[in-house]
Amino acid sequence: MLDMSDNESKQEHPNARVRPARPFHTINAAHIITRTAEALDWDLDNVENFIKTAEHVEFGLSAELELSAILRWLGPCRMVHRLAEDAFVADTAAQQIPDLVATFESNGEHIVTLIEVKTTADPVLHLKANYLDRLRRYAEILGHPLLVGWRCRAIDMWLLFDPFAIGLPRAGGFDYTLEDVMKVDLMSLIAGDFYLVPTTGTGLRFEMERTGDKIATKEGYQAEFTVRRAYFHDGEGRAETELPQAMIWTVLSGVRANSNVEDGQAVQSFTSTGGLRRAQNILKTALQFQTKGDQRIRWKGVADDLDSIVRCTDILTESRARFGTYVQYIFLQKPRVTPTFLPPKWRSKNEPD
Repeated sequence: MLDMSDNESKQEHPNARVRPARPFHTINAAHIITRTAEALDWDLDNVENFIKTAEHVEFGLSAELELSAILRWLGPCRMVHRLAEDAFVADTAAQQIPDLVATFESNGEHIVTLIEVKTTADPVLHLKANYLDRLRRYAEILGHPLLVGWRCRAIDMWLLFDPFAIGLPRAGGFDYTLEDVMKVDLMSLIAGDFYLVPTTGTGLRFEMERTGDKIATKEGYQAEFTVRRAYFHDGEGRAETELPQAMIWTVLSGVRANSNVEDGQAVQSFTSTGGLRRAQNILKTALQFQTKGDQRIRWKGVADDLDSIVRCTDILTESRARFGTYVQYIFLQKPRVTPTFLPPKWRSKNEPD
């Protein structure tokens, strides 16, 4: 159901779940880069610095695409795109063009926001004061609010916040801690990224029987086992052999693996720990199952096709239908400080659309 054959995965067709990247020919690429650098009279003496800069640019562009794809998939975002980098500005020192512009709609009310995209390894984001001022001036010219989309790689989750509502002054700028940003996060209220908590004990279970002879090893023995029964189950252990795709990814978005082997029998189980999940976490779980090993999700290849993998509305619908058995909580996060630019109906939302 989840795996594609090697031949199928190499084909570029509309039904492909994850499009593979083209093979990277290092020698050809090196020649192209060198010739381009010579034509532009670039100095490539510091190759290490060039590689680090190239990686930084690639990560930045990938982050913008990832956030854009997730925002659009969640639903309330009707349009999101990068802002042109070749703008003609009278005073570039006075203005900074943000990365994205996005429109959101709820209950017939629309808002337009500008979004600056950031990723960090540390749980603290630092933005320089003059950098924020230049972003603010650009936002004021257009008359749209400025937000920051931040993914701290330690939690691998996108947050959306108003940089002028919080921030601790430090070293000519402002620090935004993960704890403080979480309290004012707008991904839920504006973008529709709802929370849910799977019921503790839900999971996937494989029951196997030994069908081959034991072969002694240093660790004990190995043998061939055949799966006799595989099923999903709710928190009470009630089995379901057919579970909707959206609920499968919801269950698997946070499980702990456990195995037990007793002579001729073996059980492999994946059980929910009952922690908080976001819709974006469930989407990433589904996407990771379609990649090989620890490969990064190639958002450029899947951005236009996320609904064919799992629909955000299906996750919400199925979670509500199995409330109390597979899911025990569903809610939107209300920020500690609600932005004044939000329309009244938007500010009064208490549950996902």
